[in-house]
Amino acid sequence: MSASKRGRGRQWGFVPALLALALSALACARPSSQQATIELASCRPDGFAEEVLCGALTRPENPAAPDGRAIDLKIVVLPARASHPMPDPLYVIAGGPGQSASAVAPMLNGLWRQIRRQRDVVFVDQRGTGGSNRLDCEDARADQPIARRLVRDEATDARLLDECRQALRQKADLAFYGTSLAVDDLEAVRQALGHGQINLWGISYGTRVALAYLGRHGTRVRTVTLDAVVPPDVRVFETMGPNAARALELVFADCARDAACAAAFPDLEARFFALVDRLRREPIQTAIADPRTGQIAEVEITARTFAAIVRNVLYDPDVTALLPLTIAQLEKGDARGFLAQADALTKSTEVAEGMHLSVYCGEEFSRRSSASQAALRDTAISRGAALFDAQVVESYAKSCANWPRGEVEASLFEPVVSNAPVLILSGALDPVTPPDFGERVKKTLSNARHVVAPGASHGVSARGCAAKVIARFIDKASPAELDTACVEAPGRPAFFLDFAGPKP
Repeated sequence: MSASKRGRGRQWGFVPALLALALSALACARPSSQQATIELASCRPDGFAEEVLCGALTRPENPAAPDGRAIDLKIVVLPARASHPMPDPLYVIAGGPGQSASAVAPMLNGLWRQIRRQRDVVFVDQRGTGGSNRLDCEDARADQPIARRLVRDEATDARLLDECRQALRQKADLAFYGTSLAVDDLEAVRQALGHGQINLWGISYGTRVALAYLGRHGTRVRTVTLDAVVPPDVRVFETMGPNAARALELVFADCARDAACAAAFPDLEARFFALVDRLRREPIQTAIADPRTGQIAEVEITARTFAAIVRNVLYDPDVTALLPLTIAQLEKGDARGFLAQADALTKSTEVAEGMHLSVYCGEEFSRRSSASQAALRDTAISRGAALFDAQVVESYAKSCANWPRGEVEASLFEPVVSNAPVLILSGALDPVTPPDFGERVKKTLSNARHVVAPGASHGVSARGCAAKVIARFIDKASPAELDTACVEAPGRPAFFLDFAGPKP
């Protein structure tokens, strides 16, 4: 699912609008006085180039205790530019778990620009993220020293995680930040804004939320776009190692097929695993300057650190294009390029770690099969799967050991059956939600179209012409009529032969 700063899953402009018209349209559609409403006001959140509309909806943290602690859900609305917008807005559901929808908003300008010609775009920060009682561990934020961001020793990790859990308990009951409650929150927002049918766009973990909403409130859904889909019935922790290994094997195979890459980096697969073995015996000791303070920090790159960073690199095909060159540099003991890539990926991943763990520990980690995990560690099956599985599972095993877990409905893990129009997007190079996940979800969605982008990894919507295809899909609500050739054409970005870039 999406990558975090701890080597877990990864992971994500406007023309001025006539605010008075937008407010008027929303007011006309408001629900009855007995129902909660949301008052929207002009605002300019961080990262936005224009004024938009903001509001909040108060929800009980524990639905069974309506007089107990309450959560204010942050809502951002990008008003449609049309004077008479369509009545069915697009609701955006971020990934992670732990990403803020409103924080993702400025990162996908092309898609929202297309949609906003006719429709409002609504961002609801899921409970525990962004402006909705964010459950963050202070040490995980991007403003920490670079050495701490990149390499986390186990003893310090355990202490900081325990401190984080204790601190978060002052502001939240961590058992009430799961997917089912997020679906209920989303429906409450829809009602409070007075919307009838809505369109959904979800990415990564956000597809799990979107599918759960479709299963529970199908009559309210006009279209669904699922980017990097997570099937409800998949046990995520049993697939993380093999799927990351699959993406890595594609790197080896594609480099071997590329004459320039093969000549520059022969026998790449054997060299990769020889490097892993070497790091197990003798970690690389290096020094790196913190770009903010200039202070020099000592960093140790172990095999586990290497696996965690490589897995994150595989989420981004543009960064993956550097991987063969990075391996060659590490063979020489030069880790500067590798750490620079890791730092860039870490900074781009803003995940509320407390909410992330409430979802993963409560809904995913507890469902893993110990027999399957043991089998994956048999290197005779796959050295790559064993490498990544050990890194991911061991990390979560320590984190989830004492993390509070809420009750989870069994229906959350059942395939969703629907005839709603659904567009499924998969990246052929995805290390966590590969194309076969899209095919699996499509089996029970009778009006779905699955499109695979050959050169994309985890997330297709921001690449190439995908935004236009998604906008056309939402306009027509007919996946069968879509021309998707432009999404299915581009291949993997060219491999870097040196730090000057790919060969022309």
